[in-house]
Amino acid sequence: MRAIRTALAVVAIFGLGTAWLGGGDQGRVFAADAKTSGKPLVRVNGRVIGEADLQRMFQSRRVPQQHQDALRQPFLEEMVDAALLREFLAAKKVKANAKAVSAQVEQIRKIAAQEGDADQVLAARGYSIQSLKEEMELPLAWQAYIEQTWQGDQLTAFYARRHAEFDGTRVSARQIFLRVKEPEGSPERTAALEQLWAIREQIAREELTFEEAAKTYSQASTKDRGGDLGEFTYSGRMPEAFSAIAFTLKPGQMSQPFSTRAGCHLCLLVKRTPGDLALEDVRKEVLARIAQEQWRETAKAQRESAKIEWLE
Repeated sequence: MRAIRTALAVVAIFGLGTAWLGGGDQGRVFAADAKTSGKPLVRVNGRVIGEADLQRMFQSRRVPQQHQDALRQPFLEEMVDAALLREFLAAKKVKANAKAVSAQVEQIRKIAAQEGDADQVLAARGYSIQSLKEEMELPLAWQAYIEQTWQGDQLTAFYARRHAEFDGTRVSARQIFLRVKEPEGSPERTAALEQLWAIREQIAREELTFEEAAKTYSQASTKDRGGDLGEFTYSGRMPEAFSAIAFTLKPGQMSQPFSTRAGCHLCLLVKRTPGDLALEDVRKEVLARIAQEQWRETAKAQRESAKIEWLE
C-alpha cells in the first residue's frame, strides 16, 4: 500500500504532511456526502465531513492508531480548509484538466493492480473511482489556478524578493538549541526562550563567544563543535522553519531567539555564498512554494466568511 500512498502524495503539491510521513497531502478533501461520510463531524457551508472521511484520511496517510487521537483535530482542520478551497475554485470557475485527472487515477490504479484487483485494493483503503477522482481534482485545480494567476511581472517580482530560497544560495551557521517538546505558549517553551535571550545578551556584551555559549548550553549534537552546522541551502538538510530565519541574517549577525517544532534556537550566520540559478531554472519549485503559501492564506481568508459548524 505504500506505493499507492506515494502516488497520491505526488499530486499533492503543498508539502505540509505529517512529520513521520515526510510528505504532503494538503489539497485532499474527501467526498462530503452525508450518505457515505458516516457520523457527521463538521459542516462547512452546509457540506458534511464525517467520521468515514476522517478514517479514510488516517488510512491514506498510514497514521498509527496511537497517534490518531492527537491528530484528529488537525486533520479535520485540514479537511475544512480543503473544502473551503474547493468552493473558492468553483466560484472562480477553475477546474482541473480532465485528462490530467484521468491520468492520475489510471496511474494509481496501475500501482494498485500490482497488489491484486485494482478496484478491490482501492476499496480496501476506502476509495471508489469517483472518490479517487475527486481527490485528484482539487490539487490539480489549485495548481492550475496558481499557474494562471502567478505569471509575468508578479512571478518575477516574487523571485527577485526571495531568490535566495531557490537559486542555490548556501549559508554557513552556528546554533544554540534547547530541546522543548511542549507547544507554543507553554511555560517550558517560554522559559527556554527567556534563557536564550539571557545567553544572547551575554554574547552581545562579549562575556563569551557564540561558540563558547553553544558548547556550554546547546542541547544539539553540534554542541561539541560550538554549534557549527556547516553549509546548507534553504531547502536542504535544515528544517525550513530554521532556514527561514537563517537566510534573513547577514554574515556575523545573530538572530533573536525563535521556536520551531523541535525546540528553541539562537542562530549566528557565519557565511553566505550566493547562488546562480535563474527563475526559469527553478520555476516549478517557485510555483510550488507559492501554491503552498497561497493555499494557507486563501483558506484563512475564506474561513472569515464561512459557516463552520462543529458537530461532535
